[in-house]
Amino acid sequence: MKRLLQPLLLSTATGLLVALADPGYGLQALIWIAFLPLLRCLEPLSPKERCIWGWWSGFVCYLLILPWLLALWDWASGFILIGYVFLSAMLALLWAGWAWCCGWLLKKPSILPLLGAPSLWVVLEFARSSGPFGFSWGVVGYDLHPYVDLAQLASWTGVLGLSCVAMLANVGLYLSWKRKKARFALAAGLTVLAVFVMGSWSRTEVQLRMRQAQHLEIALVQPNIPQREKGDPSNLDTLFARYESLLASILGPVDLLILPESILPTLVLDDGDIREKLLAYATNLQAAMLLGTFTRQEQDLFNSAALVSPQGEVLGTYDKVRLVPFSTESFPFIDWLNELGLQRWIGPLSLGALTPGAGFTPVSLEKAVLGTPICFESTFPGITRSFARQGAQVLVTITNDAWFKESIELAQHFAMGILRAVETGRAFVQVANTGLTGVALPDGTVLLQAAPHQALTVRASVPLMERNTPYVIYGDWFVGMVFLVLLVVTTRGALAKGQSSHPSI
Repeated sequence: MKRLLQPLLLSTATGLLVALADPGYGLQALIWIAFLPLLRCLEPLSPKERCIWGWWSGFVCYLLILPWLLALWDWASGFILIGYVFLSAMLALLWAGWAWCCGWLLKKPSILPLLGAPSLWVVLEFARSSGPFGFSWGVVGYDLHPYVDLAQLASWTGVLGLSCVAMLANVGLYLSWKRKKARFALAAGLTVLAVFVMGSWSRTEVQLRMRQAQHLEIALVQPNIPQREKGDPSNLDTLFARYESLLASILGPVDLLILPESILPTLVLDDGDIREKLLAYATNLQAAMLLGTFTRQEQDLFNSAALVSPQGEVLGTYDKVRLVPFSTESFPFIDWLNELGLQRWIGPLSLGALTPGAGFTPVSLEKAVLGTPICFESTFPGITRSFARQGAQVLVTITNDAWFKESIELAQHFAMGILRAVETGRAFVQVANTGLTGVALPDGTVLLQAAPHQALTVRASVPLMERNTPYVIYGDWFVGMVFLVLLVVTTRGALAKGQSSHPSI
């Protein structure tokens, strides 16, 4: 019983601590010690047991990070419960792989585990965030976004560099306790200190460039419309009246009005009456308008961000490229599944209805070039990097998020955008239907964060930045580097098979 109870408690503790350190719960400081219980239980276990308890720890963590999926019960009924548990279980498989290898590394001599365990974690996080079904929720690096000076590392390495720092701290503390040698914690601590000092200097440079940059005056509109009302065409007049009320409250000079994703249950650009009335507000303020709407080209339906001039001219549209998998936007094999009757069980939603756009192309108004990742796209560093490489001076994400009601998803989503600002050296603006609407500056400072679940407008002045960060220029070089470190560590570990696991170094 003791052999079962101890790893159960320790692995559960790590799952709980890592989840509480997630931006949705706001206890980010816990990430510095969150993996200590799991590390404590791994060494004496067999490889099979390490996989089991590593998986369990990850499963607990994701169950606590992703409960917002259950808000989709209204639309998908019991299917969403199956999807929630299945997704958590699948994501936890990477924890199982990490635990199996980490337990082996912890028995190796010298500093091999201190280098190998964080490197492996970074490689696994990169793997699960990549590909057509990539998923970025729960990446450890997001937990460090409140530590603004430390977060500057992301301008070089992307968010995964921050994951490496957090894991290095955990492994260093554990090794110092286990081997009774302070040098492991000291090495990890000095690394964190060096990142902090370099980040503080880098942040000063970014702030200087922000002061010297031109600024764009923006007004953000958060209508706070529940999802069921938002998608019902019979509510069109009522919904439009809400937008009219909010737009009428905006006074004074402004360069750009920004409305959220798919604002009305109509094709706004093709609906002459709605379009004319809506753009009258932009004309009165002599401001461009960025809005979300569905657009149609022949048989293809797109989720689009449309930029319109004060004179009503469409300056450009961006069609969402990275559609949400297993959703109304994209669903693998949906035609075949519908033949089997899936749509009858799911309910009123039309699954897999959208076509992906052609590429991550910015849109431009007279004063600025805008990168416009839509909703889910802001969770992927590579997408905002692509916009920046093509000349975007500011990042503007329009999103809905009403699907997830008052859940922690709102805070998680905005936290990812904060790191997108640091990675690209661009201000990040998020305009959400129900929240969170806010602005993060290029140094990761949150300029404003509007109250969620309220109908409101807010204004901000954001810098237009052109200088590319090392991450924008070189991409995921850091992942390649830690992968090489991992290869060296595992090779040395295999050659060191017969050595003591606790030698002096």
